Amino acid sequence: MTKRRFILSLFSGLLIFSLLCSSAFAVGSLRDTPYTLSIPGGTPIYAGPGTSYGRAGSVDEDGVYTIVEQRSDEAGTLWGRLKSGAGWLRLNISAAADFSAPSSGKALPYTVSLSADTPIYSRPDDGFAPVSYVGEKGIYTITEERCDASGSLWGKLKSGAGWVCLHHAQLPSHETPPYSLALSASAALYNGPGYDSGFRGLLDYDGVYTVYEEVCDWEGFIWGRLDTKGQLWINLSEHRQVKPHSPIDISFADAQLLESGNFVFFDGSKSGYPSKLAFRANEDLHDLYLAELEPGSFEPKELLCHIPSLSQTSAFVAALDFPGDLSSYAVYFTDSTGSHRLFEIYLSGRDVSLISEDMTDHLSSPA
Repeated sequence: MTKRRFILSLFSGLLIFSLLCSSAFAVGSLRDTPYTLSIPGGTPIYAGPGTSYGRAGSVDEDGVYTIVEQRSDEAGTLWGRLKSGAGWLRLNISAAADFSAPSSGKALPYTVSLSADTPIYSRPDDGFAPVSYVGEKGIYTITEERCDASGSLWGKLKSGAGWVCLHHAQLPSHETPPYSLALSASAALYNGPGYDSGFRGLLDYDGVYTVYEEVCDWEGFIWGRLDTKGQLWINLSEHRQVKPHSPIDISFADAQLLESGNFVFFDGSKSGYPSKLAFRANEDLHDLYLAELEPGSFEPKELLCHIPSLSQTSAFVAALDFPGDLSSYAVYFTDSTGSHRLFEIYLSGRDVSLISEDMTDHLSSPA
């Protein structure tokens, strides 16, 4: 079997994965209407009870507003119609209007002390019965943080047992805003604390920035404000996640690398307006194959190029087109231990940032 056919056989054994998630319950709490609610200025208003209806504006200023009707959308999120007729807003945003629940301020993962009777829930929401209890007092590892509709902070247990409300935990000490934070130039900026507020761009340079405020959005992400006017926000939840060691780093090629000329180059663009991606090794890698994937699957559409080896002192740059949200590529290689690895590469539909995911677990064994 030729090496080309061997690689294609590895890709052909991959399964096509789709994750369709729906929630059967509302995030907020049903109340008798009409009632009043404290809502912060800037809260998004939609034309109907769901984001699919489109934005109709935003709340002008902090104040008390009247909700005259409630409905749940297909995902189970609870919405309220404003008496003014301006439109609908997510009630789990307004329920956390004071945004009083900060993140722990610690890089994930971290450990907390939990008592034996601490309840464990299937998701970060105590609206339903707990699925179990911790069972034994001790130190446990938190791998993810989320806020619920009321602004309470939750932590996901490393064991996979579920979520615990961190109000029950003895949290490690942490900084409170304002504080300094090291960020890379690839950090995505938004106009407000949430993906709905709109993508603004990327940071101009690597450096140390000041976080003036922390806010929990309706999805449970913690956001940090980087300016005094409230127009530059980053997702701190994503930034604080500690990623495991990766044998390869994949990013947009920076000007310094491109100007140096110290890289192997492959031009796979057919449009003349490519994205130039840089592949850098964190260990000596061998037999790198770059492939374009069929839309929405791991099936290779075309094998693009082969790089015999990539050392820690070299780089590989590829000019590639991403004409649509489903456009993706894959790089297959052998790491320093002799193991076969597979990474999928695509652009985020939210902010066009570059995402590379280790899909080695779904790589089929050679025949």
